[in-house]
Amino acid sequence: MSFSLDEEQDGKIVSVVSKAQTVEDREKGNFYVYLKVLFRDHSCILKYNLLKENEYTSIDCSTEAVVVFDHDNDAYIFDKNSLTSVN
Repeated sequence: MSFSLDEEQDGKIVSVVSKAQTVEDREKGNFYVYLKVLFRDHSCILKYNLLKENEYTSIDCSTEAVVVFDHDNDAYIFDKNSLTSVN
């Protein structure tokens, strides 16, 4: 599996992170990875389902944003002073 953007000059993938697959995700056939795409003055986080090979959601954020996980493996975007759920 490889990831690429349609037009590389517009942005680049700077990080890919994942979490453990939950029982619910296994039952539904889901395994998510989170890709951070950096543009000139902003970025976005893409939630991508590897098993179904499709984008689940995209969230605009600052260039400093990171994906973090809690003890239940729920994903959040930590961006400056905010924490946004990605689930």
